[in-house]
Amino acid sequence: MGQLTYFQVHLLFTLPPLLLLQLLYQPLRTPQDTIKWSFLILIAVIYTTPWDNYIIYHDAWWYCPTCVVGTIGWVPIEEYLFFVVQTWGVGTLFSLLTRVERLPILDVRPMGNSVRVVPCAVLLAFGAWAYSLAIPGEKTFYMACIVAWISPVLAFLWYLSASYTLRRPLSFILSLTLPTVYLWVVDTVAMRAGVWHISERTSLEWEVWRGMPVEEAVFFAVTTGVVVLGCSAFDLAAALLHTYADVAPALKGVDTTPSFSLSYFGALVRALLTHEFGQLDELLVDDIASSIDILREASSSFYTSSFVFGPEMRQNLCVVYAFCRVTDDVADEASHGTVEERKKKLGEMKRWVADTFPSREELEVGEVKKIEGEVKHENPAFRTLGRLLRTKIPKEPLLELFQGYEWDLEGKRKVHTESDLLKYSSYVASTVAEICVWLMLPNTNESCGPMPRAEVMQKAREMGLVLQLVNISRDILTDAAMGRCYVPFTYTSPGELPELLALASHNPPGPALERVVRQNGLAGRCKSWARRMLGVAGGMYEGSWTAIGSLPRGCRPGVRSACEAYWAIGGEVGRVCKEGGDGVYPMRARIGRWKRLWIVVKAIYRPEISVAEWGMGWKGVGSVGGMMWAAGVMRAVLLCYGMWQDAHSPLKYTDIDYQVFTDAAKYVWRGGSPYERDTYRYTPLLAWMVVPTAWGGAWTAWGKVLFAVGDLVAGYCTIRILQLRGMRTARALNFSALWLLNPLVAVISTRGNAEGLLGAMVVGSLLAVVKKRTHTAGVLMGLAVHFKIYPIVYVPAVLVAMDESYEGSVEAPAGEGVKTEVDGEEEVSKEEKAWVEKGLAWVNPSRFNFAFASAVTFVGLTCGMYYLYDAEFLEHTYFHHLKRSDHRHNFSPYQLLLYLSASPAIKASQWIPFHSFAFVPQLLLSCVVLPFAFAGRDLPGTMFAQTFAFVAFNKVCTSQYFMWYLVLLPLYLPNSPLLTKPYKGLAALALWVGAQAVWLHRAYALEFLGENTFFPGLWVAGMLFFGVNVWILGVVVGKLGGPGMWDKRGVVRKIYWG
Repeated sequence: MGQLTYFQVHLLFTLPPLLLLQLLYQPLRTPQDTIKWSFLILIAVIYTTPWDNYIIYHDAWWYCPTCVVGTIGWVPIEEYLFFVVQTWGVGTLFSLLTRVERLPILDVRPMGNSVRVVPCAVLLAFGAWAYSLAIPGEKTFYMACIVAWISPVLAFLWYLSASYTLRRPLSFILSLTLPTVYLWVVDTVAMRAGVWHISERTSLEWEVWRGMPVEEAVFFAVTTGVVVLGCSAFDLAAALLHTYADVAPALKGVDTTPSFSLSYFGALVRALLTHEFGQLDELLVDDIASSIDILREASSSFYTSSFVFGPEMRQNLCVVYAFCRVTDDVADEASHGTVEERKKKLGEMKRWVADTFPSREELEVGEVKKIEGEVKHENPAFRTLGRLLRTKIPKEPLLELFQGYEWDLEGKRKVHTESDLLKYSSYVASTVAEICVWLMLPNTNESCGPMPRAEVMQKAREMGLVLQLVNISRDILTDAAMGRCYVPFTYTSPGELPELLALASHNPPGPALERVVRQNGLAGRCKSWARRMLGVAGGMYEGSWTAIGSLPRGCRPGVRSACEAYWAIGGEVGRVCKEGGDGVYPMRARIGRWKRLWIVVKAIYRPEISVAEWGMGWKGVGSVGGMMWAAGVMRAVLLCYGMWQDAHSPLKYTDIDYQVFTDAAKYVWRGGSPYERDTYRYTPLLAWMVVPTAWGGAWTAWGKVLFAVGDLVAGYCTIRILQLRGMRTARALNFSALWLLNPLVAVISTRGNAEGLLGAMVVGSLLAVVKKRTHTAGVLMGLAVHFKIYPIVYVPAVLVAMDESYEGSVEAPAGEGVKTEVDGEEEVSKEEKAWVEKGLAWVNPSRFNFAFASAVTFVGLTCGMYYLYDAEFLEHTYFHHLKRSDHRHNFSPYQLLLYLSASPAIKASQWIPFHSFAFVPQLLLSCVVLPFAFAGRDLPGTMFAQTFAFVAFNKVCTSQYFMWYLVLLPLYLPNSPLLTKPYKGLAALALWVGAQAVWLHRAYALEFLGENTFFPGLWVAGMLFFGVNVWILGVVVGKLGGPGMWDKRGVVRKIYWG
């Protein structure tokens, strides 16, 4: 294999675990996690860089010059990458482990000085002593440098977070030992391979094992410990800030929204200082602990699901659940007194809610009245709710909840009809769902997805109905034992419910009651009632499920897992009901712990798509899962066939370009440049991505598999875009089949062409635009442009599409001037503003975010590749394609002229090469005319038209370029004249294929028969194909447009798809 390089160490040993951890944690990641990791990485790089340069300068360790890409100062570039990888990886592992532990706020109480101060003093003393021994050239130099450098940081972080960290021993030990031992092994492999070496002259020459110097062992241990303590300190500060921001006087008015702003970091510091000086009320911590205990004992499903939420949301939801449980117990439990006494208690609670919490209107306008002094109540659940959430939830759903309790206490109120059942369920369950949405979507004007906030609220209330109906269908016997029944009279025959209640009153709950109910023939009737209620719930479940996609990303896994865990209970009830007859109807159906855990795992990692749409297992191509399976199997078969053909036929299945990719990857694997391979005209990233092909054996197909996966990702993104724009799943699958089940697409990718990967970036960027993830869209677009320059044509289209309607800030109908008044003087209308002001107004936040993210990504990657590979990177990746004048025959209308211009005599006579002018019509159409004319009304259609024009007018046009617009065809085709007017679509298809057939006939005569068909044969055929493309482009743009992709609220406009 040759000399191991530092880059290969990362590729083989450090990046795969980081990638795995990121994949595991990605669905659980919160903005706070991102800020924490980024902050710690920044500090690690800044603090470690001068120290590392110092010890390398003094020869404490050295690296093999041919094993590194380059250096910044004295430190290899890969070493800087190690600072990032170690910090990010350890931080992710710690976050993952602490997510399944109890809430951070429960571990904030400081321990005694013997735990905090004494270790700090010892660390600082060791640091001072080590500083005196850090003499260059001495045997103690390297170890002393490590200890002197790390001791102050360890002492500082230990003082801040020791109490918090030691109360989480399992997370602390695993986060410290697992990465440390793993890095020891990696370091041993690298040192034995000669990638770097510790100087014996400045080392103690003690070894943990062969090839593992004690200095390296200490270094990895202490740096890992610093990251763990840094994460602990950040989590501690965030927990204090979130909990006490509206409670502690010292933290009133601070910025609690996680961000990279100085105000947020200042708020974290203030929270730590306030805690340090004992100015925080510890009773609140006890109250929160009581709330969590209530949830743990009352509902295993919701308690398990609560771990999926981020700490802040989990804490809030636990507080809400505890309040609901306490009030429900007052209504249900005889231990709280007689019915009249319980009514009185609930009345007092209701008045407390009405006096403490603001109305919906007050929350929406941000005018929450202040309460003099602290929120007080004798019950800890009430105290916690009032102190933490008073400014976050309105009183109306809380008061509505009490109407459900009053229903329970008024025995004369019965559930006569299904409408009564839904009304009661709305009181006791829809209210809780609405409260959750208030907590998850505090901004009263926005959601985090395509569905408006008001609709999300309504769907959440429906989901509350669903879960309550599941609860009632499960607890028919349990409720009967408590003397009540929620089965509508209209479901039953006369006398059935009184008989059930009588049996329940004379038999103890449990197996005895189950047996008596069965013996009296009522078990079958209970199953019938439960089936009917579950049928009502099932009719609402799928519709309300779709609203989860408009919640904040960090909340979706938790909501999905909670809903699915409860819906699985309904499935268990349904299974019992399907048995039919008079079999036992259980007191309370349950699902096992492992099944509940598996439901949570599936809810976290399954793509964000509805249960019915995805399907379970193989159900044909009528579900998203079935379509993806079919497309994947199709490509797997082609891959296997290609391997067989390559092994048994002189005519190879594999594309010659794939051999170029794999050859370049071999050079990279050996520490060289991909441009050592002639005709490699791509970004080095592509060679890096297919490096596993250099390992030989089955790995040679790695690149083809990667490109085929790109096909699948592009197809899945296409389905999601069509769904978000209002298309039914079944029809979206039909259109996505034009890409996913297209044999041409599958063959091109499995032969080893990377166009599918590029298609995934482009369509992924478009999906991010539709979902309003502008930073993600920009990063993907910048990456696509870096891979191949042509996607830059989409940038103006996306920017044009991100207009006022995209921002949700349309203030008046188009064409009307908007007048405002300032200081009594009327301002001029928008139409009369200066051009400069209009230009500044055009740069809205979405446009800025997209442009900035795409520019940073493209420039960062380009500068990085230029640093690594110098001018040959720019020449082969970009300049070659700009100067390229391929005179070989292809579909381009310029082909004959380029062929003739290739003559040395004509070349010498050209002042400006002819091919330089070929870009003019191409760029005018694709970058200016089409985006500015149509992108504001139909972005996907415009992008298809841009690509079609770019390919048709390109000076080189081959069949693989068709992939560029075929990936966008399913997004344009619905409601296009090519489909709504079948004669046009059939004519376009026939002409497009026929013109290619004519060209291929002349090309066959040239290549295989040796006939000179350049003129007029190939030229006429090429012009015919160009003419057909121009006519098709005219048809496409002739019907582009519409009312726009977004309405005035910034919500994706649903389209009638015919």
